[in-house]
Amino acid sequence: MTIKNKNYQVFFKNPTKALPAIAKEIKKSGNTLRLLVYPNITYYPGKEDPHRVQFQIVAWSSTSDEPNGLFAELQDLEFLLSGLWQLIPVCKTPCVTVFKNYLEERVGYLNKSDALKRKNILKAIHVPMLSHDSLGSPNNNPNTTPSNQNKQNYLSIKTRFLPSSDLWEFDSFIV
Repeated sequence: MTIKNKNYQVFFKNPTKALPAIAKEIKKSGNTLRLLVYPNITYYPGKEDPHRVQFQIVAWSSTSDEPNGLFAELQDLEFLLSGLWQLIPVCKTPCVTVFKNYLEERVGYLNKSDALKRKNILKAIHVPMLSHDSLGSPNNNPNTTPSNQNKQNYLSIKTRFLPSSDLWEFDSFIV
């Protein structure tokens, strides 16, 4: 996938079904699709090593179709993120840690589980953000359970991806 002349690797949860469907849609629409993607960030052990951004394609729509759902709500390069505002050791900037499989119904079970079990269930993705005064100070303990975090550190925000720096920037709070 190319964003502002920069190439990014993409993947699908189920490529055997998604690839033929996307190929069909491209053929039908003339190769212009709008993608709904989920960020996937890989960090390397050295703090000086840059992180790598990839995207999981979740949905797509032809640009000729009337936008609906999230396609109507979000502009190009915009993301909705909900997670913990914190610092992690391998990233130079604060992150929003999104727990991909977090559900309120699982809180009791998660709080009783050890850290390794929580990590495997929640599949945290640390999205690097430009710091912004509206977000307050990030938490610096990435091993805390979601229910033990200060409520002020849990954010639901709209962000904008900046391909020039592979960072996200704050746009607004989601109410």
